[in-house]
Amino acid sequence: MFNQTLRDFFIFIQANCNMIRLLFTNFFLICAFFVASQHHTVLKAGNFNGTIEHSTILKNAQRFINEINSSSPEAYQNIDWTDILPNPIARKRMEALWSNGMFRCLKDNLSVNILMISDNQFQIRNIPVIQIRDSVEQQLVLTFSAAGEIEGVLFGIEQSLYRSLLLEGINLDDIKRRTLILDHVENILTAFRRKDMKMLHEVFCQNFRQPMNNEVSSQQKHENCLDELFPVLFRDAFLDVSVDSVKIMQKTQHETFYGVNISLSWNSSTHDDDGYLFLLFEIEDSNKPLINFYAWQLKKNTRLEDVFEATDFDIMK
Repeated sequence: MFNQTLRDFFIFIQANCNMIRLLFTNFFLICAFFVASQHHTVLKAGNFNGTIEHSTILKNAQRFINEINSSSPEAYQNIDWTDILPNPIARKRMEALWSNGMFRCLKDNLSVNILMISDNQFQIRNIPVIQIRDSVEQQLVLTFSAAGEIEGVLFGIEQSLYRSLLLEGINLDDIKRRTLILDHVENILTAFRRKDMKMLHEVFCQNFRQPMNNEVSSQQKHENCLDELFPVLFRDAFLDVSVDSVKIMQKTQHETFYGVNISLSWNSSTHDDDGYLFLLFEIEDSNKPLINFYAWQLKKNTRLEDVFEATDFDIMK
């Protein structure tokens, strides 16, 4: 009798091993979640100067970190961002980003720098966070107003890559343009995660100049420019974008034109792709780069020598 019961037990285990493995995996993930959700990160600014601006920025950054590391699953999923993000646009964007995928910071102590990126804007970069859905580490960027309020939450380009792209600048104006381009790229990639149709349409479809025979000359509307991406954005439960490399190329005879090639991966609930996103920027206004041309090239269909570069286009001004 005992031997028969034991034999039946092992037969049951063998027949349902996948289900049992899944149950144990979920159990350990839930345990890890409860442990991680009680984590507390102490934020310090390495370049803190004692001013009211720095004090306010550091206080609001700490409050933000505390919220994403909140103590209960219910609070974690239903954070009220009103006090932390008083700017309604920033709050709406954060809610969309959070619904696409929650994340947390697991560092005990985190030293950051408060960067002044313009006369009325600051940043704290390189905040390491773990995405709960897949445990992938990302780097967060917080943007602040002159008053120290959080105006934006972005997923940033990896620190060493970001720094190397700025160091390639040949003069101060070039470095400023590269900073503006990288900020724009981070905003675009984060907008995909938010499924921010309005912003993506403004970025890609307005002020778009369609090249004719590789000559960028005429400005025209490009209303259906994102038709291939819109169905994915609407349909999929989540959308992640990971950057492998970024290359910035300044046009030799047109210093306000830059070609940017981003090697990246798309990962959604129904779709995966690896490819090259090429953006041809024109920086006429110091605060608003325009995209003259863009292209998405699948890696599996594109030879390295066929990847778009700034030299592939003649600028007709």
